[in-house]
Amino acid sequence: MRTDFTLPNIDLGKTRITDKIRVSTAAIYYKEWFGERYQLETWIFSEDKTVQKSHQVIHCSTNTTIPQRRIDDAKRVHKYISDNLLKKFNQCT
Repeated sequence: MRTDFTLPNIDLGKTRITDKIRVSTAAIYYKEWFGERYQLETWIFSEDKTVQKSHQVIHCSTNTTIPQRRIDDAKRVHKYISDNLLKKFNQCT
């Protein structure tokens, strides 16, 4: 039995807001002492903290099978955050 196997992270969305701000949503795989899991999360990454701080939203943590409704929810939140930041920085969607 192979014990070094890990599942891949799953990209659920990427949006560039400005040259220094982007939004990324993913299912991140974790192998912990208590078991394996995916954590669905959205990050606002910012290289310009004066106009927008970096921020993380954790949607849920699940076993290695991710329910489709959880993926859909994370993508919906990604779009909501991205659309609002695009409006904030006067860019069209």
